[in-house]
Amino acid sequence: DPQKFWAQIAENDFHWEEKWTDVLSYNFDHRDGPIYTRWFDGGKTNICYNCVDRHIQNGNGEKVAFYWEGNDVNEAQQWTYNQLHTEVCRLATVLQDELGVK
Repeated sequence: DPQKFWAQIAENDFHWEEKWTDVLSYNFDHRDGPIYTRWFDGGKTNICYNCVDRHIQNGNGEKVAFYWEGNDVNEAQQWTYNQLHTEVCRLATVLQDELGVK
C-alpha cells in the first residue's frame, strides 16, 4: 500500500506544522475535471527546517550535510549543516531585502 508507506515516512521522518488531510489525491480522467496529483494535501511544512535546521538543533551542525563534486575529479567540497545554514540565511536575506519575497 504506497499511501500507507508514504504516510508512515512522512509522520516519522518529517516535521509538519499542519498535518495533511489526504496522503494522495488525484484525477487522471480529464472527463472528471483537470488532471492532477496532490501529495499530502492540506499539509504545511518547512523544507528548510526539515533539511537543515533540525539537524543543527540535534547537535549535528558540524556533520557533513552533503558532498559536492565538480566535473574535475579534483574539484570537490563537503558542506556541514552549519555552513549550509549560513548560505541559506544569506540567500533568504537577498530574497527578502532585494527581491521583496516574504
